[in-house]
Amino acid sequence: MIYRYPQVSDAGEGYPDITFLIPLADYFGVPLDTLMGRNEEEREQKIADILRQYEHFRHIGNHNAKKSLIRKAYEEFPFDFRIIVKYVESLICSDDPSAHREEIERLCTYVIDECTADEPRWDAITTLISLYSECGEYDLAVEYAILQGAPGTYAITEARGTMPIGI
Repeated sequence: MIYRYPQVSDAGEGYPDITFLIPLADYFGVPLDTLMGRNEEEREQKIADILRQYEHFRHIGNHNAKKSLIRKAYEEFPFDFRIIVKYVESLICSDDPSAHREEIERLCTYVIDECTADEPRWDAITTLISLYSECGEYDLAVEYAILQGAPGTYAITEARGTMPIGI
């Protein structure tokens, strides 16, 4: 195969035809991720460092630093379930979680539907239960806890909050 140089616009911008990427990766004997400059080990290490720092800020009670860190991490890694769950946690811990309700529901539903790891899924489920409880929708919180098979009775107890009705 002969490589054809990409067309370059008047502004000096241009991109190679994407159909050449796989043959190019094969030619150099590298995965496409490597060819595109993505290193999975470095990515995982960076996420681990972010999560460790997040837990440190949480432990010392520095909520502003925690929120800022996880917001930036979410911008950089918007499809990482671990980051999404922490980002949503920061939204639910805001002064008015109901103001973020739509985004919290959307992201938690994404994690619940797409993630295969138990811990982020349970975190998303309990976050939605907390959201509904915070909004005073105790029946919805309990219904959701039961429907999703929330882990243990903690989620159901949390969902009941001050609700006078027992299960």
